[in-house]
Amino acid sequence: MIFVPLPFVVALLLLVLLIRMLHAEQPSRPFLALIGLCILQSVLLGLRWGYGMTALRYVLPVVASGLPPIVFAGFRSLIHRSAADADSVRWLHAAPPVLMLALVLFAPALIDAAMIVIFVGYALAVLDLGRAGPDALDEARLDGAVAAHRRPGALCLCLLRSRHIDGF
Repeated sequence: MIFVPLPFVVALLLLVLLIRMLHAEQPSRPFLALIGLCILQSVLLGLRWGYGMTALRYVLPVVASGLPPIVFAGFRSLIHRSAADADSVRWLHAAPPVLMLALVLFAPALIDAAMIVIFVGYALAVLDLGRAGPDALDEARLDGAVAAHRRPGALCLCLLRSRHIDGF
């Protein structure tokens, strides 16, 4: 019987979602990047745990630390802000993967603590974005603004729960 790790099935489903999003009228680039990064992470997890490729244990924390900044960018893209405001701090969101790469190379014992700080920090930042209410979501469709406003809270809980599980 052929062995197909479950993360490969998840990656396939996410690929179908990505293709559907690409055919949308105006696909959101941050959300496309998020789905793409989730596909990459699922494939890497399948290779690591399904086929025992232990060398991927060095790559997985770097990929995982890129998820919270992309989630934040996705929800921030729904709020209309000036281009100068967005460009002035955009480079800071590359810091978590760079930090994680440095920790993987020089201080592997600190990886778990850094991941918790990254995920909790971005969860709080996403929750802060949601404080403005549905009226602040200028770029969301009018009929979906209330639903989009609920997403940051749910996503915040998902990020916190993910770090809580990893902490044990």
